[in-house]
Amino acid sequence: MATIRERRPGVWEVRGYTGLDTKGKPTQVSRTVHGTKKDAQLAAAELTVKPARNAGGRKLSQLLDEWIDIKTPRWADLTIRDQTGRAKQVSADPMALLR
Repeated sequence: MATIRERRPGVWEVRGYTGLDTKGKPTQVSRTVHGTKKDAQLAAAELTVKPARNAGGRKLSQLLDEWIDIKTPRWADLTIRDQTGRAKQVSADPMALLR
């Protein structure tokens, strides 16, 4: 479920629950909506139906793998080759173990 609050006239903050992190603490995502309360309610409904993805304590290499999986159906063959190669190079670096 998402919550809505008006930050100032015409600016709304919409927050939605995204699950638990690796330590069991609840996480959330926040969106700023410029417009009417109805616009904010639509954004809240969208967050409720399709929750936003959150890093949730995952490592950089895991996020890169997920990104490749999501993007691959829309990419050309050469783009797939190039981006997976870059992702493998980053995954080989110690930086890939960062959360």
